[in-house]
Amino acid sequence: MGFTTSTTLGQFRLGDVIGERRTPLTTRVSACAQARAVVKQVVSGWVSASQLDDAALVATEVVANAINHAGGAEELTVRWYPGGVTISVRDAGRGADTIARRASALHDPTRSDSTDQLSEGGRGLALVDHCTTAWCVDPVPAGTVVTALFGPEKDVAR
Repeated sequence: MGFTTSTTLGQFRLGDVIGERRTPLTTRVSACAQARAVVKQVVSGWVSASQLDDAALVATEVVANAINHAGGAEELTVRWYPGGVTISVRDAGRGADTIARRASALHDPTRSDSTDQLSEGGRGLALVDHCTTAWCVDPVPAGTVVTALFGPEKDVAR
């Protein structure tokens, strides 16, 4: 499914939340390793092995983007349900509209790929889009939240 809205994300039949873990993050690059470790610890057993690796990768990418573009990631929230897992990263940036525009362009057949094949950056949202069942970005009073969903639908789609 890829990029969607939080309303559509809420329509996935995940069931009632079983658990939640909120982890404060820092503005340092070490926050990426911290987020990856938390996700691997919490999500293990709730998704397939391939989705566990994808979830850790997506958490790392979203936290790195928050550090690079919003001054740091403030909080990682992992929620698990009978039907999947959500991972949310909140930052203090005001880039929700920019992220949404770039995400929408990922599936625009008229868009030319301007990313230099040798560049180190510019592929993060495509990676998030590919690795998740669905994902969204929302402006919140204190910044921006990116939420990624890992559920059974992604295994079927692969």
